[in-house]
Amino acid sequence: MTVDFNVAVTNLTATSQTVALNFSAHHILTYNGVDVSDGQPGQPGITFNGPAGTTQALMPGTQAFTDTWNPSGTMPLPLPYRFGACGY
Repeated sequence: MTVDFNVAVTNLTATSQTVALNFSAHHILTYNGVDVSDGQPGQPGITFNGPAGTTQALMPGTQAFTDTWNPSGTMPLPLPYRFGACGY
């Protein structure tokens, strides 16, 4: 399963910027004491308002990206992350 995060980034300088990023994710194991590690309750519209009420585990590995932003421009930064397990 791949999750795609899209973040808007803005270069506030007058020169191009090349940035190296490392991206990692946490797997939500429980939510308010309920095991959701396999994606349950699995209903659309479930939202997590921060880490409160959850237990989490760092997913193994990180993904590295290098990207360049043009001067004074805003662009989307797509960050795909491949999970080896179902869930949130």
